[in-house]
Amino acid sequence: MKMINVNRISDMYRNVMWGQRHFKDFEIYNNFEYTSDDHHFEIIAQFNYFFLHYDVTIQGDDDRVKFSCDCDFNKPHSACGHVVATALLYNELRFDKKYETFSSVQFEDYRQEILNRARLDAEASKQLAIYNEQRKNSETLLNIMNQKELLKIDHFLNQSEYTLHFDFELIKHNKNHYASFKDLQFYLKAKVGNDKMYVIKDFEQFFDLISHEEYFKYGQNLGFVHSLNAFDASSQHIIVALQQYFLNVQDTTHNFRTLAFEVEHLDFLYDLFKDPSVVSNVQFKEAAYTSTFQSERINEDEVRIRLLNTDDLYTSAFHLYHLSNNTITRYHFKDVHSFQLVKLLLEHKAIILKNAEMDQIVSLLNKDTTTILDYTREETVTEEIALYIDLNNENIVVHGDVIINDEHENILLSKYQTHLNVQKIIHILSSFETGRTTKHIEMALSNPKTYTFLAEGLDFLQQFATVYAHESLKNINQPSNINLNVGVSINHNLLDLDVSSLNFSKSELVDILKQYRRKQRFFKLKSGEIINLESEGLDELDRFIQNTGIKVDQLKDDTITLPLYQAMHVEHDLEKLSNLNSHLTDDFKIFSADFKQQKVEHMDVSKKYLDVLKPYQVHGVKWLKLLGAYGFNGILADDMGLGKTLQIIALLENSTSDLPSLVVAPASLLFNWDDELKKFDSNLKTLLIHGPKEARLNSISNIEDYDIIITTYDYLRNDFEAYQALQFHYLIIDEAQYIKNQKTQTARSVKTIKSEHRLALTGTPIENTLAELWSIFDFLMPGYLYNYNYFKSHFEIPIVQEQDAYIQDQLKAMVSPFILRRIKQDVLLDLPDKIEKTLSLEFSEDEAKLYYAKLAQGSKQLTSILEAERVDNIMVLQLLNELRQICIDPRLLYDDIETPSSKIKATIEILEPLVSSKQKTLIFSSFTRSLSLLEKELKAEGISYFKLTGANSKEERRQLVDAFQNDDTLVFLISLKAAGVGLNLTAAENVIHFDPWWNVAAENQASDRAYRIGQTKEVQVIKLIMKDSIEEKILAMQAHKKAMADIFIEGSSGSFASMSKEDLKALFEY
Repeated sequence: MKMINVNRISDMYRNVMWGQRHFKDFEIYNNFEYTSDDHHFEIIAQFNYFFLHYDVTIQGDDDRVKFSCDCDFNKPHSACGHVVATALLYNELRFDKKYETFSSVQFEDYRQEILNRARLDAEASKQLAIYNEQRKNSETLLNIMNQKELLKIDHFLNQSEYTLHFDFELIKHNKNHYASFKDLQFYLKAKVGNDKMYVIKDFEQFFDLISHEEYFKYGQNLGFVHSLNAFDASSQHIIVALQQYFLNVQDTTHNFRTLAFEVEHLDFLYDLFKDPSVVSNVQFKEAAYTSTFQSERINEDEVRIRLLNTDDLYTSAFHLYHLSNNTITRYHFKDVHSFQLVKLLLEHKAIILKNAEMDQIVSLLNKDTTTILDYTREETVTEEIALYIDLNNENIVVHGDVIINDEHENILLSKYQTHLNVQKIIHILSSFETGRTTKHIEMALSNPKTYTFLAEGLDFLQQFATVYAHESLKNINQPSNINLNVGVSINHNLLDLDVSSLNFSKSELVDILKQYRRKQRFFKLKSGEIINLESEGLDELDRFIQNTGIKVDQLKDDTITLPLYQAMHVEHDLEKLSNLNSHLTDDFKIFSADFKQQKVEHMDVSKKYLDVLKPYQVHGVKWLKLLGAYGFNGILADDMGLGKTLQIIALLENSTSDLPSLVVAPASLLFNWDDELKKFDSNLKTLLIHGPKEARLNSISNIEDYDIIITTYDYLRNDFEAYQALQFHYLIIDEAQYIKNQKTQTARSVKTIKSEHRLALTGTPIENTLAELWSIFDFLMPGYLYNYNYFKSHFEIPIVQEQDAYIQDQLKAMVSPFILRRIKQDVLLDLPDKIEKTLSLEFSEDEAKLYYAKLAQGSKQLTSILEAERVDNIMVLQLLNELRQICIDPRLLYDDIETPSSKIKATIEILEPLVSSKQKTLIFSSFTRSLSLLEKELKAEGISYFKLTGANSKEERRQLVDAFQNDDTLVFLISLKAAGVGLNLTAAENVIHFDPWWNVAAENQASDRAYRIGQTKEVQVIKLIMKDSIEEKILAMQAHKKAMADIFIEGSSGSFASMSKEDLKALFEY
């Protein structure tokens, strides 16, 4: 066998260079494995690129090489970079490292070892760079520290704090008290010291000294390092505020001996210097202001008003001030209206008002603090406002009258625009208007804001006016009664629905529901009536048609036709919806009752199998036939070891179809299916499709001569094009969790095969997330659980994140009719007990130190990783695995430790009495290296054992299993990934889980190698858990996530890949 010459399979230089650059970049691989002998080889790899996956296959011998990749850069005559990288990695492992075969499990271990080494090297380089950078800053640090020490000495030599004193100088450029703000300026001077004060001659220099904490000498008796702490508390506050003012406001052309301020800064100055101890020549006071206005009648309709006593009055944005040479007084007002009027009159001297305007202003002013000289109100008039809200075609029309002494005038006339209530009304109406004339305001019904006005504005306007609304608008806030009916019947194995309303036509119902979905509160019918859409009936109808996949426009049809498999959850939904009146026909009720009660008595099972099958298996075969009779597909989810394979054989033996059936199974179960068919002397002509590509394709072309075709997921993925023209009776996928990831090429390939019926066999339809259940149902009945985006937003997120019990119940009702699940304890009454227990073990003192040091380090690293824009899952997994490895044995992580771990010592202690009594034991671990450490101790103790990992071939697996079942070997060390399927180890009566795995389903499958049909002894399952460690938290997470799977099917859940950030943080908590 020769190396693959990449220059012969690719004529694109850039593809060859990409492969050479990246073939050792192990973070881009999802999978890599190969088999080879002296004449042939086959390589399978998968690359990831963000959310995309590219599957690569290379096959060949010494003479030719065939390759494929589903990326856009691969051509039939020229390989892409993915193929080149795969070939180069194969060359290195096959010819440099001398691995004749290389499994996916071996690759994962090899990749982790390379990645861990690379990360350790990167971490060492990073720490060296940090060290060099920190050393570079040492000189700067010493200078800073020396300056700080000088500051300490200075504080010691000068035990007192320094203070600041200020003088104000007020300059008026214009003596007129109506001068603008710019005509008045304040100049601030300052002195510093304690017993003796020195003038600050340059404020810019002073602020720089403080910023840099520098020493400065003012005179012979005053010199110190300027820092904020050198000053007393009140001075510190002033320094910070003035420095900020200086940086942001101060005119840089000004002489820095003083700081200049204008009237607009009065609020700032008053708040800063109201403490009398820091200002020498100005006093700051506060007082109540009493306003005195002079009114003067110009004519019978108008009044002029002025403010009296305005000398030295100035206003800032928020206050009125009186300024004299040595006093600044801030006035406060009892009402904001008085302040606004005073401020306006200071700026404009006088204002002319209409009588009504003057009356309105006077009514708003506080009478206790306001005097208006020479003012008398005109004759009292009565004023009312009436508003009329009418409906006119596509608009709401609003017009109104101001009624004065029984005279009506339009509210929109300009002479009323200054009336306060009129202003308020016009302001409200203007917010919603879409058009206006001189007499009315219009609001278009096409504008969503109009309905807000109808719902809320009408009531609000009644504070200011009497509102008269059109009859159809009076009950606008009362939800409309839709009166919905749903009829359900069965017609030619299809489900017929008729949805109607007693109050509206089907066409109107469609328009109403579309408006409701747009979150609108109202809808205008063709009759002109406006209805309120806040109806529980509409809400239920909307949920119902979404749940059943009905499009809104289908409601116009007399009958809506759905697949019959929708019947169960349609009935379930209608039972839950109190506002939909449902009518179920008698034929539907009979069908529903028969299916829900699994009335399978009329289903036949071959007499040959009635003597072989257990009662629950007979029921299983009949249930499968019942599914087929109705055109349904489903999941046979029996507990492992309950004979799912036998039930399928009995089902297919009963088939009268001329079409063959296809079984797709994991590679480890390929021959198991053949063995089972032979064991029960099946009459089914069987074809196993495996081996080289040419032989497989030849077999596929001859399937019409057989009853049952058996192949593996890997072979089907590589050959799926050859299956596209074929039609099968049943398509059966064994260990259906192999298609749980909808994005994989395996799942996509399986779902392309054509068949009359489909069945999934798995004891764990949900291992980690609800998405796995969706993927299996997408295989069984595409569209039944909708597309995945819809399923995720309407089911997965509400159930998992929001714990929505209604949605949870709804999904359960949808899937449970198509899942048959039995567990051993319920149906195998002669099966002995299984005793499960968890043993908590304590770290030794040295192990505890190592563990908690690594935990502290990992917690810091995790925080940094989770704060990144894209979480590095590989790095997180490494941190978790390091903690798990210390729990197992620190020697997995550290080379300088020789003593076996507490866990290994405990394991040997547990084995001693079992070995003495000749009891066989299975020991499972997720780390193959931990099995090697156990192997060393078993040898030392003289305990016989076998070891099985992913590196063993299928034939080696079979030989090891047969030997353990029949000889005197007492211990079987098995990697958890190698224990998933295809092992019957009922000779063992003890199972030890050496370390917990994220997915408890994998642990249960491993335990079921011993606890299954054929077991005659009580089985003891022991989990070894290190106390106060990550292992305890993994157990807790398993329990939490298992509860989700149990809602829908007896199974297990829990996976690192599905953990939230909160889950990850919890693992690193002390």
